[in-house]
Amino acid sequence: MGKGAPNRSKTKGIVQCAIVLSPDFGFIRIWPLHPETHQKIKIWSVVSLELEKTSNDSRDESYRLVSVHETGQISDRNEKEKILNRCCLKSGSSDPQDFQNENKKSIYLVRPEQIYENSIVRNDVDPFADTEYGVEDGWVEDQNKRKVRAVIKWKSMQGKIHTMGVVSQEAAEWFRKKPEYAGRIFENYCLMDPLYDKWFLCGNQKDHRTAWVLVHIFRLKKTQKIVTPNFWPMFDGVGGDWPYLKQGAGNVKTADSGQMEFLFTSTTSSTILTDCLGNMATMSFQSYANTAIGGCTTNEKT
Repeated sequence: MGKGAPNRSKTKGIVQCAIVLSPDFGFIRIWPLHPETHQKIKIWSVVSLELEKTSNDSRDESYRLVSVHETGQISDRNEKEKILNRCCLKSGSSDPQDFQNENKKSIYLVRPEQIYENSIVRNDVDPFADTEYGVEDGWVEDQNKRKVRAVIKWKSMQGKIHTMGVVSQEAAEWFRKKPEYAGRIFENYCLMDPLYDKWFLCGNQKDHRTAWVLVHIFRLKKTQKIVTPNFWPMFDGVGGDWPYLKQGAGNVKTADSGQMEFLFTSTTSSTILTDCLGNMATMSFQSYANTAIGGCTTNEKT
């Protein structure tokens, strides 16, 4: 669901993490992928995965990638919109990031209520970064070599303002290929264009669990057509709090001055995961084969 910028690993060379959407386990994080070997895995790729739990990352959603094979693509605009809306986190009157921090989770998808401003921030570049671990990866530019990064300020439906760096591979490739047009990346994202709907896929950092970044920015042009697309077959039957282990009953927009809103919520939580066929599994397994929507996620091994 999001393809993140490459990072340099002391043991794996330059690699990427990934957030994928599984019909069995919802949002999960996988690592490592290589920018060249897995270059054909796109944001809306459908992939078959073999994964195992890793001791290097204690976040519930994180797994080590054993193998990945692309089996298809989701190309229909309305299917994409339905999947994105279905996956937006319901957090009641709590800000979605606060909700996930409280529940010690590390991924969420949200539709921003308002986008305030965007900026390009210059990074301090390490001149020795490309030889630090003796790895040569040709065209691949890791985070230590990147001179600039994009930062976006936005507000959630619940009224909290966030300032986040964008860590997507899409952004990294824009800066690599078009450094003279760095500021135009926000036009490419259509952030201020009212004709586009936007969704933010957010993830926290492995070693800084309350620090969050924008893994991917989805945007779809609004349509006047009234359509009822079929949900992608692999997601038929998913229910409950999927794609999360726990959600609120809905989302409550911040009340305007002079207004009051009351919220009555009920939440459920379980350590057992149930797939769309009713099969049950816990997170203690060592490995499994799965099918998911692919994409690579956040840098700094998020």
